[in-house]
Amino acid sequence: MSSGPATRQSPIIRRQNLHNSTCHSMEKQTEDKPLKFHQRSQSTWVSQQETPPVIEHFLERYNQTHYHFLANRAKELIEEELAKPAWSDVHVNVRCRAKEPKSLREKLKLRHTDPHSGTVYETVDDIWDDIHDLAGVRVILYMPSEDQREKITQVIQAIWGNDVQPKYHQGSEDRIKSDERARILNPSERQQMSKKKYRPKHLGYIAVHYRVKMKETQGKKDYYFHNQRDRVEIQVVSALSHAWAEAGHDILYKSYAYGPPTLQEELLLDSLNGIVLSGDLLLEQFHELVMKRTYARFRDSGDFRIFLRELDVLQPQEGSDDVPLEFDAEGVDVLFRFLAKIEKNYPVAVRNAFKDLGFPGNSRLDYVMADGFKPSFDPAKGMKPTICLLRHLLPQYLSDIVSPTVDQSPKQPDETEARPVSLVEQGGIMMSALILLQNCFDRADHTNKFLREQVTMSEEDRRSLDFVLTHCHRQLLWDRDSDGKGYEGKIEGNIKPAWKWFENEARNPRSICGMVFQLAKMGATKEVGYTTLLEQLKIGHIISKNADQVMRDL
Repeated sequence: MSSGPATRQSPIIRRQNLHNSTCHSMEKQTEDKPLKFHQRSQSTWVSQQETPPVIEHFLERYNQTHYHFLANRAKELIEEELAKPAWSDVHVNVRCRAKEPKSLREKLKLRHTDPHSGTVYETVDDIWDDIHDLAGVRVILYMPSEDQREKITQVIQAIWGNDVQPKYHQGSEDRIKSDERARILNPSERQQMSKKKYRPKHLGYIAVHYRVKMKETQGKKDYYFHNQRDRVEIQVVSALSHAWAEAGHDILYKSYAYGPPTLQEELLLDSLNGIVLSGDLLLEQFHELVMKRTYARFRDSGDFRIFLRELDVLQPQEGSDDVPLEFDAEGVDVLFRFLAKIEKNYPVAVRNAFKDLGFPGNSRLDYVMADGFKPSFDPAKGMKPTICLLRHLLPQYLSDIVSPTVDQSPKQPDETEARPVSLVEQGGIMMSALILLQNCFDRADHTNKFLREQVTMSEEDRRSLDFVLTHCHRQLLWDRDSDGKGYEGKIEGNIKPAWKWFENEARNPRSICGMVFQLAKMGATKEVGYTTLLEQLKIGHIISKNADQVMRDL
């Protein structure tokens, strides 16, 4: 039996495939050599009753092999969806089964004869319409939080449509289901149970159920052929509830098969049930604590700086001569703002990014500085890790905007991308970018030398950039006359070439000038007034004296 085309699967799902892919052969093995410790063949009053003809006719048409393949196909669809990157934080085990003919016979007889069920089968179609769990899938949550349950709902709806809604099953007063208990006990014993005074304190079997109808397009020619009646019941339970349902079933079955349990047995079973439910609550609380530690957003750059100082992968390894990384405060502030813009301002995302850069033990910072920037430069003290992390993450973010993958929703572009950028905004963005470039070097004069000697640009671009860096007429960008009109039109010709040069640099992923421009344009630099911009920008002239004289003559 082929399982269809190979799909990328999460590690947790892959670990379960060996067990689940052999469930059919295991059933055959069980038929050949029954497992003595797992027998469920006790004779009950229901099994001793004659089977009504309508049920007998239904069972003759019931093909367990088809429903086994149906359940396996539904399981496969869920695993394929869970393997997508969007669900990488969903940790589950998926199992499936088809209804056993023996248990199906007893269930149908009970529902047909029980006056409280309100079900009387007159035709085979009545049974088809009534029974929803001939094929079943169980999704077992390792961390039973509301967030995980909600994501499983989204997974199921992604496969079968948004009209599929969860049905919450709180169980009966006892751990064993009421119809199963009634099936095991004879009528007089059931009456005796109803008179007992003990009432369990804990809820019984707790699960979320979904009933989905298979689509014709979900068939598979090699083993599953779609039928119009095909539907699957999907149960979502916690790992502890699943374990108790599996291990406790035989205990409860045998208890009821030999008559109503004693008060002491009831107390013990109820206590065990309470332990399971308490375990679920503890797991949920543990999951919330882990999520808070790994996914809680940083409050501010100060909070982020503390995190970087204590981050485990950045600590010197035992026995090495490494020293702790230093982070410049201005660089941390830019990095914090950038991470917030790309929605990765939480611990696990930052930790993974540093691991991508070789931490711990095999840092690639020097390699990134040497190979990631052309022309290369020596960064200021405390700026290297920030520059390298920005160099690593920025191209990923920009590529996601331009061409998101199939499993990603297109990111919304920044406001500056959605509308034309005014001349005033252009001036502010370029000055912010140049201040950030200035902070990447030890001193402003080192930045000046880099722009003069290392960066290639035309004379027109250089004069325009020098205007942004030094000219007193820059203030006209923010000045207004008595009527509130601006003077920016008078200097537009001096500003535009520098803006176009920065835009061209931004298309080069190895340009530090392009990188700081992208960061300033997306709002990752600190928002300050124009007076502060003028005060902080200290790079100075980048053109010769003669060219400077030409600029003053404009």
